[in-house]
Amino acid sequence: MPSAKAVFFNSVTLFFGALTLGAIGLVVAVASDAVSPPFFAPASQLPPTLAHLPSPTPWPTWTPSDTPTPSPTPLPTNTPTATRTLTPSTTPTATQVPPTLAPSVSPTRTRVPPTLTPTATLTPTPSATPTATPLSPTPASAQGLSPYPFILQPYSLLLRPNTVNERGCAWQGMAGLVSTARGEPVTGLLVRVLDAEGRELTTLSGGNDVYGPSGWEVALGEEPFEARYWVDLWANSVQVSPTVEVVFPGTCQSNLATLNFIQTRPLE
Repeated sequence: MPSAKAVFFNSVTLFFGALTLGAIGLVVAVASDAVSPPFFAPASQLPPTLAHLPSPTPWPTWTPSDTPTPSPTPLPTNTPTATRTLTPSTTPTATQVPPTLAPSVSPTRTRVPPTLTPTATLTPTPSATPTATPLSPTPASAQGLSPYPFILQPYSLLLRPNTVNERGCAWQGMAGLVSTARGEPVTGLLVRVLDAEGRELTTLSGGNDVYGPSGWEVALGEEPFEARYWVDLWANSVQVSPTVEVVFPGTCQSNLATLNFIQTRPLE
């Protein structure tokens, strides 16, 4: 059974369908002159009743007079006003006038003749005969030489492992040679070694021929250790070489210090 909503929509559809069919039929009737509009006019119309109006009263007749009509006052003519155009004035350029230099008056120089000074005449005086003075020998220190007859041979101070004796690393000491500039051995010189406490160790050049005819050696300890020493040469209680500093690092690779002295001039 259809629901109330469906019945409602069907009724509305039929209503609008009927209105549409009626409108179409009306249009067809008007087009075929079967019906003439207006459709809702009354069936019979009564003719209009004419009202009886009285005759109009005639208006009085006006006779034209010769009164002159005042002419219109002419409007004043607008006189054009002259427009004044301002022309920008040119800025005057200032011209610098160089100042007039007053002529300077140069002072007048008066030349004064030089005054001649008389030159004195020198009379030669016989000089005394110079006496020859024998020159004394210049000290070696003044000549830039070493004040000692012996010097340390350049590049001869070396630290190396002990391979000279059988003790190897269980030893520390120093050694070297003493010779002339021509390589001749010099023996009998005192080699003095001082430690940091001022203790003195000595030997003679030529006392150890393992290093050569003028070789010398001083044992310092039975193992490598860090130490600082000073070495120099002596002859007849006179120091004949500069004092050389030797520093041991305390390793087996540097437990032997070698240094050589060379004679540069005869002993005095």
